[in-house]
Amino acid sequence: MGNNPKGRFIYLENGEVAVQIMRFPPLPELASGDDLPLTAEQLRAAHDGYIALFGTYTVDEAKRTVVQHIEGAFPPFLVGMNMVRPLQLAGDRLIIGDQTTLRIVTERLK
Repeated sequence: MGNNPKGRFIYLENGEVAVQIMRFPPLPELASGDDLPLTAEQLRAAHDGYIALFGTYTVDEAKRTVVQHIEGAFPPFLVGMNMVRPLQLAGDRLIIGDQTTLRIVTERLK
């Protein structure tokens, strides 16, 4: 997602999860200065620069992992997957992943 992705991770106490992550800036500069119609290149960039999913999650405190059980997603090939990620809590920060694959640092919204 590049160096400056933006998004939301929503973990509810009842075990539901919703995630949206987007590359920023989201699209190459529009040559025409108009939003529509998008070129094939712009559509590809939008597709490649966005992930959304929802489902449930479980936490294994002993292993320090979170498993996202994906019920719906974009891109659709994620549907049905159980994504296991290392998990660390540090105050209001939630760190998912590690340095070698995917690392996401979020802060609790108040």
